Amino acid sequence: MLVMLMVGESAIGLITRNAGSAVTVQLSLPQGTSLPALAETSEVVGPDGTQLAELHAEVNRFPVSLEQVPEHVWRAVLAAEDRRFFQHNGYDVEGLSRALVSNLQAGAITQGGSTITQQLAKAAVGNEKTLQRKFAELIHAMGLEQTHDKQELLERYLNQVYFGAGAYGITAAAEEFFATEPAGLRVEQAALLAGQIRSPARMDPRDNPQRAKKRRNQVLSAMVRAGWLSEERGARLRELPLGVVAARENTHRRPYIVEAVKQEFFSNPAFGDTRDERIDRLFSDGLRITTTIDPRLQQLAERIVRERFPNRDGITASIATVDPRDGRVLTAAFGRDFQRQQFNLALQGRRQPGSAFKPFVMTAALERGLPPDLPVEGDNRSRMGHGILPDYSKWVTQGVRNYEGASYRNLTMVEALHDSVNTAFAQLGLLVGMDRIQDVTRRLGIDQTAYVGRTGQPESNPSIALGGLARGVSPVEMASAYGTFANAGTHVEPHVIAKVEDRNGNVIYEADEAGQQALDPAIAARMVEAMKGVVQRGTATQARLPSWPVAGKTGTTQNNKDVWFVGYTPNMSTAVWIGHPSENVSLYGLSSS
Repeated sequence: MLVMLMVGESAIGLITRNAGSAVTVQLSLPQGTSLPALAETSEVVGPDGTQLAELHAEVNRFPVSLEQVPEHVWRAVLAAEDRRFFQHNGYDVEGLSRALVSNLQAGAITQGGSTITQQLAKAAVGNEKTLQRKFAELIHAMGLEQTHDKQELLERYLNQVYFGAGAYGITAAAEEFFATEPAGLRVEQAALLAGQIRSPARMDPRDNPQRAKKRRNQVLSAMVRAGWLSEERGARLRELPLGVVAARENTHRRPYIVEAVKQEFFSNPAFGDTRDERIDRLFSDGLRITTTIDPRLQQLAERIVRERFPNRDGITASIATVDPRDGRVLTAAFGRDFQRQQFNLALQGRRQPGSAFKPFVMTAALERGLPPDLPVEGDNRSRMGHGILPDYSKWVTQGVRNYEGASYRNLTMVEALHDSVNTAFAQLGLLVGMDRIQDVTRRLGIDQTAYVGRTGQPESNPSIALGGLARGVSPVEMASAYGTFANAGTHVEPHVIAKVEDRNGNVIYEADEAGQQALDPAIAARMVEAMKGVVQRGTATQARLPSWPVAGKTGTTQNNKDVWFVGYTPNMSTAVWIGHPSENVSLYGLSSS
């Protein structure tokens, strides 16, 4: 069948050339034939413009102008793929005939016969092995020759053709196989790359060095026959080793930062109607994405986590920092090796917040009009609420215990926050209602799926008052929610993408950093003062800083499976989570209230 395609292709060329070619071309050429936009590699940069990663999925491409490509490089490509490129008009009858004879003699396809222009046209008409497709390819190639000059077509081909190992285009290939730029390629190196075009996998110099060398030498011989190399030099170059560099690992300088950017991009409808559209755009549009995450702060946070928790019994930590004034995520650190675990708990994890949820309960109480000095019950085992809320009777009759069995008397609401008194906040939760608490957290940016249980519906379990949620929250969510208090009640959605520029430097997206008023500023101010007390004289005294006004709250879940501290200054809100990724390991000795 493939031989028949070659016969058909030759026949089409002869018919077009010798039997009314003017009529055929006039009737068949597509109007305004053009080259599609070339896919380009996107990049992620830090706030200071430092490049953190190049994003290209399996497509690694860096366009270059023809003037930047040495003559011997593009001549090697022509010798391998289309020696008569500058003589034909899109199709080459001589080349087709030569390929047909070679293929018939070999009993296999050893020469493709398609010109460079036809290979470019193939991107527009597809790869289906039919005579109709080959004819469409030929007509499209002729159209390209009429609308583009040879230099433009050759430049596009050099930037588009696949060389193997994920490298599309001569720049990526030079870097991948020889760790250089096109201008640094020697003749024998250019011949090796050119020889890979026909069958990149079979001619891979790392996997098949002998086959690759044989093919390279064939290209060098073709350059000699074309008069582009002397016999003597060609013979000398054929004896040289391949000299290919070792394959590089596909790693980013800051893998967790890059993954955070990718996940936010994929979930943002501003970049496409579907996830597939967003993926395609990220990896082909040549975008420049500026992240909010500060590489220096991120590196510091990751170092702290590694040094404090060097994988001791699997215990690790996560640190998330948000600027409450504009929602910029500054750190999203997780103490795991990215090569072992790409999941970033700082952004994607959902853990029980425990007592770190109590400020939201107090906020709901203040919104209801209850004063900070409201007297509350602090006995160790409280059985309050009988008959008030029948649906909660099972939870109430089971009782609520304080940490280490402590009892408190003559407490106010704000004092109960300082000492993280469970029984007091169980009362408050029943008093203000779970719906009110959930509404507060919604306005502070907590994903409401945190309350969705096994039934798929939101649950209003009274344990919410003590941070017992159906699914839990992420460190970034907690840092952002607490930051709302520091920002006078204005909540700005946390984000890791600050802006996106297109390949021409035009800004096509900027994060909305205006925010919305989520809380009355007076209530936010009361909560700041209350949580300053937690740090000054409550359960978080170890978080005090000599010259900074720190406010915050500790948190521990049942059986000490999760330990939290969430604290903030006027311009920075940080959530620290400590635990085991399996969620089932107790952390006694690391407890807080």
